[in-house]
Amino acid sequence: MDSVHTHYEEVFVEDFHISHTVNSNGKEGKFHIHRVFEVLFVRTPNAVCEVAGKTLKTQKNSLLLFNDTDLHRVFCPIGNVYDRYVLFFNQNILRLFLPNRLICYAVFCRDLSP
Repeated sequence: MDSVHTHYEEVFVEDFHISHTVNSNGKEGKFHIHRVFEVLFVRTPNAVCEVAGKTLKTQKNSLLLFNDTDLHRVFCPIGNVYDRYVLFFNQNILRLFLPNRLICYAVFCRDLSP
């Protein structure tokens, strides 16, 4: 395991996890990486996502997708409500829905940014 994973990795023991969280006064996010895929649905504006050296300020109802190699953080400044749903799943779950590995690769494993 490389030093990035050793230092930043969040470990999940479940194949699938979904949660809904609301912080009434912002939330500080730390850079992390995990060996699962993440879908983050941010219901409120003003959250900030940092990934791949880029910074993105989210709008209300933003959908963020992270693969299993993205070192990232998402945070919301103090004074803002931070309402979001987070879905984590491993590759085994993904294969149930996308059995073709080429489709899986095209969706989650390459940079789709403009």
